[in-house]
Amino acid sequence: MGNDLKEYISPAELDALLVRLRCGVDTVDAVHVAMTESHCGADAYTDALFGAIEGLYATVDQLNALCYVKGDKDA
Repeated sequence: MGNDLKEYISPAELDALLVRLRCGVDTVDAVHVAMTESHCGADAYTDALFGAIEGLYATVDQLNALCYVKGDKDA
């Protein structure tokens, strides 16, 4: 597959990333509520949604770096 799990993962680093994932999910939820229940149109919140999604992608990349040994991505 190209990526192997690392033998050791720092519990503190993993916990920090899990907190960031939870915050990102909570942010997306809050933006969704604002988009559907606010007196403003949904397009008023697209930048906030984009920012939340970008943050989630960054956190997933950090989680991958924490958990997996870099390997040949073409394998």
